[in-house]
Amino acid sequence: MGFLGVSIYGNTLLKQKFDPMWFLPDDSHLALFIHKRESCYPGTGNPAFIVADNVNWTASFEGYDQFTNDFKNSDAIYAIDSWYDDFKAYSNKNFHTSKHMIYQVDMSYKSLFQKPLSQLLKLK
Repeated sequence: MGFLGVSIYGNTLLKQKFDPMWFLPDDSHLALFIHKRESCYPGTGNPAFIVADNVNWTASFEGYDQFTNDFKNSDAIYAIDSWYDDFKAYSNKNFHTSKHMIYQVDMSYKSLFQKPLSQLLKLK
């Protein structure tokens, strides 16, 4: 009976831990990168990016603006680099657009934003 009690107690202390680094060779580029990132930039987490497909940008500017602002204001996000902020600044400076114009885009004005966007992308 004592053995059963010790076994049950021992089972309550078991912890499961999994680290994908166990499966990487120590001298691989990925393992070296992860070790260097953890030693030089502790606590910054993993880099990530968001990909959007089949989005009508001219009809979605306000939603995308809110989306990026939510990320910028989040305590869980270390840094964000959004193409949309660059686009707004470039468009406002070179084509005299404004936040109001960007949000009120109608499909008939789609070409108004294709030109500044394509010129910005050529600069990148």
